[in-house]
Amino acid sequence: MAGTKGKLNVIKTEYFDLIFPIESEETALKLQMVCDEYYEELCRKFEYEPYQRFTVSITKQVEISNAFFSLAPYNLIVIYDYKADYEINNSEKDIEAVFYHELTHAVSLNSKSPFWRGMSWFANICTPAGISLTSFWYEGAAVAFESLENGGRLNDPFFNQKIIDAKIKDITGEKKFPSWRDVTGTKDIYPYGNDAYVFGSHFARFLIKTYGLPKYAQFWKNAGSSTSLSFCAGVFKKTYGKKLSEVWKEFYESIYTGEIDLNKRKAFVAKNNLISKKGSVVTTVDSYFNEKTKSYDIVWFDTLSCALYLNSKKLFSVNNVESVRFSDDGKSLLIKRLVDRSNIKVECFTYDLKTKRREKITYSEDDFDECHGLKILKEGLDWKLVYTDKKQGNTYSWDFSNRILRSIHYVKENQDEISFVFTYAKMKTDSFARVGLICINKNTLDAEIKLQNADNCGGIIETVPYENGFAVISEEYYSNPLRKLSINEDDFTTFAAQKITEDEKKEDSHENFSKEKIDNILSENKYKKYNPFDYWFKGVKLPVGTVPVFNHELEDVGSATLGVTFISSNPWTDKISQWSLGFDPFNKNGGAFFSINGGDDIFSYDLYSSLI
Repeated sequence: MAGTKGKLNVIKTEYFDLIFPIESEETALKLQMVCDEYYEELCRKFEYEPYQRFTVSITKQVEISNAFFSLAPYNLIVIYDYKADYEINNSEKDIEAVFYHELTHAVSLNSKSPFWRGMSWFANICTPAGISLTSFWYEGAAVAFESLENGGRLNDPFFNQKIIDAKIKDITGEKKFPSWRDVTGTKDIYPYGNDAYVFGSHFARFLIKTYGLPKYAQFWKNAGSSTSLSFCAGVFKKTYGKKLSEVWKEFYESIYTGEIDLNKRKAFVAKNNLISKKGSVVTTVDSYFNEKTKSYDIVWFDTLSCALYLNSKKLFSVNNVESVRFSDDGKSLLIKRLVDRSNIKVECFTYDLKTKRREKITYSEDDFDECHGLKILKEGLDWKLVYTDKKQGNTYSWDFSNRILRSIHYVKENQDEISFVFTYAKMKTDSFARVGLICINKNTLDAEIKLQNADNCGGIIETVPYENGFAVISEEYYSNPLRKLSINEDDFTTFAAQKITEDEKKEDSHENFSKEKIDNILSENKYKKYNPFDYWFKGVKLPVGTVPVFNHELEDVGSATLGVTFISSNPWTDKISQWSLGFDPFNKNGGAFFSINGGDDIFSYDLYSSLI
């Protein structure tokens, strides 16, 4: 988070210190309104009384929607103040939901016995759960708890597709369903550590539904009190009285896969139905009807080969592409990607398909989120399609209620009509994502909307027109390839969505309430001055020395371990310092040690000095 300019402000609540630059003021005020309530609620669910304060750093330095919690050097939550990515944009309050997820980590990992609570004086990281448990358990708890109400990833069919596909692959003999050891979050192949979120959260929800929330809370208390040679398996057996592998089988049986047509499934995953290479992980795709060839050109990004492909031919290598679009005339590509500068930043450029020239452009949401005047709007847990008539400047919307909408793509246009395809899934259902179509009359601005009325034989992430049907990014375990999808006209049902003009749009009382409350707080608040030393002294205290001892040839010959060590940082974690005093009774020498390290992705440093 290094690089923030200007002064930092602090809002203190009963349990939290919210630290933020002025450009993140609105986010800080939103969190101020809910943070104490969330903490008390989570403590009740984990069945212990609140007993700690937490530092929360809010930064705009990282241009991705994410956050993290750390026990070292002290309890610290960091929020990247950036618009929510579609993968986590499934809660009524987006930034609050991100905070709630990280706070669940904080509460679960601080569920400790009285002894280990006492050890927290030395360091918050003093907990047996840090030894016993893996990210499968950490992320499982956080995603499960964010989904206990109406929102959250476990209520989003897009999130659930990967684990359903893993079971379908097992049923059809394509690939064995993973064991709990396979999804601890330590893979170095796709889906890397993301399987900890998917499998961990589904397993956590299964435990809560099957054995109850009190038993699940007891599991975390046991993990924070002691461990055994069998680590998480031992903690699990102590809590549930059953072997973890035994309950994992129960969990496997509980996963609903719907009605699978094995013949259709076999045809869908067949090699001749692939557009991308086998095993590809396609993250974004677009297509455009080529008038010269009378067929669709299709472009996609494969994150494994780090390259863009056009009609199965590699265009060029590039990293971290988030979105690719054909320009409105189909002559160039618009590409949005993430780059490592002093921090992760968004970079956009165009690529001329004829001259092969690249040109950097300023990022605009309309270039990537809007498609020929149509875009998706989310309000709370309701999704809408919004169309702007560029001739008259009027805006119209169609309400899809709790149907999650994703990835609009242009299909075709004539003098009277313009049509699009999108992908949708209904919140809190066991179905896969499906295909939707909208055809807008450019004269009357009325629309005919059609939604696929049955599941496909696999999960899908994104849909584009292709050949005589569609191309889809297939949501699969171990890959996300691009496949062909054939759907008949009979597979769609007309969806009645009332057209609403911008003037007729109802005011969102929740948003007004929040804005009004924020304005009131803003007018009354006098922020406290940020002082890093208020937090620096909370660091890690170790009853051992870490002073390196050298001989006259400056060779490291040991360490003076009889002593003390202090390690800490400011809440911005851009500088970590270590101090130590130590004595070696065997060699009768000792001394002091100091080090400081920090920097960013461009330049990092580590300076240290010893006095013997």
